Amino acid sequence: MDLGNEGFCVYPASIRRIGDVKIALARVTGGKVLVLSKPFSGMQTRPLGSIFVVSLNSEAALSLMRFIPELRPKRLPDSPSFGFGDRLGLATPGHVRALKEAKVFPVLAQQSMRENARTG
Repeated sequence: MDLGNEGFCVYPASIRRIGDVKIALARVTGGKVLVLSKPFSGMQTRPLGSIFVVSLNSEAALSLMRFIPELRPKRLPDSPSFGFGDRLGLATPGHVRALKEAKVFPVLAQQSMRENARTG
C-alpha cells in the first residue's frame, strides 16, 4: 500500500480526539488506513513523517475497542432499529449518511469472507 503524499486523503468526518491522540480514517492508494497523531499503547503502527499509520485489520480493531467504547459490541437499544445489508461494503457510508437525522438504530451488516466465497 502506497503511503506517499499522492492519494493520501483524510476523511474529515472521521477525525476524533481520544485523550491526547488525534485519530482519523484516511484513503491511500490501494485502500484505507487509520492515522494517529501518536501511537496508542500496545497498537502496531508505522511511522510516516509526523504521524503514525495503522492497517485496518482485526488486531487493530481489537486494540481500538480498548480506547473507543462505541466500537465494542453491545445490546441493541429498545428503540426502533433498521437492518442494512451491504454485501460488498460499498454502501455503508451512504447508509450512515441517510440515517444522520433518523430516529432509528442502524444495524450495519456485511457478509463475511466465508459467506462471499460460498455465495459468489
